[in-house]
Amino acid sequence: MSSISFSENMRETFSGSPTFPLHIILNEKEYRDNVDITPEEIYQEYYDHKVLPKTAAVNVQEYIDHFRPWVEDGYEIIHINLGHALSSVYQNCCLAAEELGHVHVVDSCNLSTGTGCLSWQPGR
Repeated sequence: MSSISFSENMRETFSGSPTFPLHIILNEKEYRDNVDITPEEIYQEYYDHKVLPKTAAVNVQEYIDHFRPWVEDGYEIIHINLGHALSSVYQNCCLAAEELGHVHVVDSCNLSTGTGCLSWQPGR
């Protein structure tokens, strides 16, 4: 997920580990975090216009579409997700995992850097 707050250097180091971008809504336009908009652009928008972004959860079908190619290729997927108490993305991912099988969802019980640390260790 894009919420793991890896530095640019760490994103490059773990570029082989897929992440799933969260939806960022800024000025009524939807972006994919770290794909269509960078944290710096979000900060700049706040600095210039005092506009805070909103987020939207990744939905079940998006997770299914994201995981399906790996499942069909025979992979077992471990997905470390935002804490269940912080976002509905965890529940949505669990529903997708139930439908597909072979997807193991880990509740990080964290947000941002805490989730990043959990993601970083297995990737080493």
